[in-house]
Amino acid sequence: GIRDDLVTGVQTCALPICFVTINAHWGLIYLSLFFSTVLLVSYSFFVISVVKGVESLGNIWMRCNETLLLFGGYWNPWYIMNSVSPALGFVSYINPLLYVTESLRRSLFGTANYFSLPLCYTMMSLYTILFLIGSYLVLRKKLDLV
Repeated sequence: GIRDDLVTGVQTCALPICFVTINAHWGLIYLSLFFSTVLLVSYSFFVISVVKGVESLGNIWMRCNETLLLFGGYWNPWYIMNSVSPALGFVSYINPLLYVTESLRRSLFGTANYFSLPLCYTMMSLYTILFLIGSYLVLRKKLDLV
């Protein structure tokens, strides 16, 4: 909410700047959420096809999911990762979750610091296709329908 600062007499906003959604484009946010959902569902199909049993879910979570979340731009945007370590910024291009977070940030804040939305949507579609093809091939080999 808005409060009066007793020292300066200036009216300030108590909300952090990250909650200001003046530049938010809600249609693009919904489109980003759609692409993100399709990508994450196809990733889930791939993980389900690769996992041998419930016991190996802990290994998948620690080795894959935590790494994807850690370097997926969830904690910090890509441009900060790239400014700290250009090698890390380059390697993080292969992380599909990076495009999810960058598309949501771009559609929420509308600034040029984040990836362009066509790039994010293209990469999320490409990763969706790769995950679906991968899960199809793995399940076809596992089930051996011949």
